[in-house]
Amino acid sequence: MTSFYSDIGVSSYALGIIAALLFTTLYSILEERISFGFRRLRPQFCSIYEPYFWRHERLWKLSGTGYLQIYNGTPFKSIVWRLLGVRVGKKLFDDGAAMPEKTMVTIGDYCTLGAQSTIQCHSLEDGGFKSDYVVIGSGSTIGANSYVHYGVVMGERVVVEADAFLMKGEQPGADTRWQGNPAREISEAGDPAVPPTRRQIRELARRGAREARQAARQAAWQTRHGRHAKRRGAHPANSCSTPRSSSGSGGPHQETYDPTRGHRWRRRSS
Repeated sequence: MTSFYSDIGVSSYALGIIAALLFTTLYSILEERISFGFRRLRPQFCSIYEPYFWRHERLWKLSGTGYLQIYNGTPFKSIVWRLLGVRVGKKLFDDGAAMPEKTMVTIGDYCTLGAQSTIQCHSLEDGGFKSDYVVIGSGSTIGANSYVHYGVVMGERVVVEADAFLMKGEQPGADTRWQGNPAREISEAGDPAVPPTRRQIRELARRGAREARQAARQAAWQTRHGRHAKRRGAHPANSCSTPRSSSGSGGPHQETYDPTRGHRWRRRSS
C-alpha cells in the first residue's frame, strides 16, 4: 500500500485538483449561459419592477466569480471569457477583471486588464435599469481598480489609469490617456485637458474681433496714404511731414496714424 501511494499518490492528488477545477469551471459556465437560454444580452431600459430585470438579476446571482481568480494572469483566462460569451481578441492579459454582463463586452487584440478592474454594462438609476454595450479598442489598458461603465466605446491604445472611473457613454479617442473620478483626458504633461468655459470662449471671440478691426483700419489707412504718396511720387509711409499753412504757426508738423485709436493726430516736430 505504501509503495502504491508513493508511485501514483501525488500524481492522482494533482489530477484530482485539476479535474475539480475543470468541473467547477464548466458547470459554472453552463449554469450562467442556461439562465438566458444561451442568448446574448441586448441593451435595455426598463423599470426594476418589470420581469426582465428579475431575469437579469438572476443572472448576477448565478454568475460565480471565485473560480475565475485561479485563471488570473494566465492564457486560460481568455478561453474562459470566450466560453462565457465575451468577444475577446488575441493575446489578452487579464490580471483579475470582473464583468457582470459578459456577452455585452467586446475586447480587442493585445489588451491589458488590471487587477480588480470592473467592466460594468448596467446601471440602476432612479428605479430604472439601463444597460448597453462596452467596447475596448485594441492595444488598450484598463488600470488596476479602475471602473468602466456602460455605453463606453474606447479607441485603440487608450490608457485608463488606476482607480479611474470612466463614466457611461464616454468615447475616448485613440492614443489618449484618462485619469481621475470621473475620468478626464489628460495631456502628455499630465495636466487635465479641460475644455474652455463659456466666459473664456466669449473673451477669445471679442479679442479676435478687436484685433481684426484694428488690422482692417491699419490696412485701409496704409492703402489710402500709399495711393496719395504714389501720386506725389513719394514713398508710402505710415507717417509723413507736410508744411503748415501760412495762417498757422511756422514750422513743419508730423502726421501719425494710431491704429488703436482709429484716427490721425499731429505733433510739432523740432
